[in-house]
Amino acid sequence: MSNVVGSHSMPISLSPLWFPQFTKEQIWSLVNCRTYKQFRQMYEAYTNKTCVFDDPLPENNVVLYSNATHRMWHNPYPLKHTSLHLIIAPIRHILGTDPTAFTLDYRRREAEVIVWAYDTFPDLQKKGGGEVKRFGLLEHSCGTVEHDHRNLIVTDLSGDVRMTIAKKPKETEAAIKRVGIYRELYAGKTKEDLTPEQLELVHDRI
Repeated sequence: MSNVVGSHSMPISLSPLWFPQFTKEQIWSLVNCRTYKQFRQMYEAYTNKTCVFDDPLPENNVVLYSNATHRMWHNPYPLKHTSLHLIIAPIRHILGTDPTAFTLDYRRREAEVIVWAYDTFPDLQKKGGGEVKRFGLLEHSCGTVEHDHRNLIVTDLSGDVRMTIAKKPKETEAAIKRVGIYRELYAGKTKEDLTPEQLELVHDRI
């Protein structure tokens, strides 16, 4: 029987994180951020009541292709050990929990953009990799962006490439502590101000 958080049998408390201005989904998004840089981007987006996948897209999200409903760009924060990491997302703000994202018409329009990618980037067919789409509640998918999206990935075989959709409770509890550290850094603390335990939690993430 699985004890991972994606379908956890024990409740994970977000009480150590007090972000009264954010929704529960937004707080889970922050918990799921892999790095401080990603946390900062998401924190500022939520503070400004914007979405990093909505218009206007951040300058580093350069659209490669779009149809009437979806668009694609290179992930500006690609996973390590990948040679290609593309993002496909709806132009309109549609959450991964929105019933629209599960309809046949929506999936067909998304597929048009995916097919363009397979025709345009030869490595997707020659080498292969992963086509990964999280959906639903971020607590159950380890997602960092509420906006529905899909990842197209080609690995470079230099190391492990994993997209987490569930964690063990202890890992989630560590992530909650990590977000508390990120918040302190955002408020002005420096790396030198952190305790050895805190430094261990954010090792290779700041």
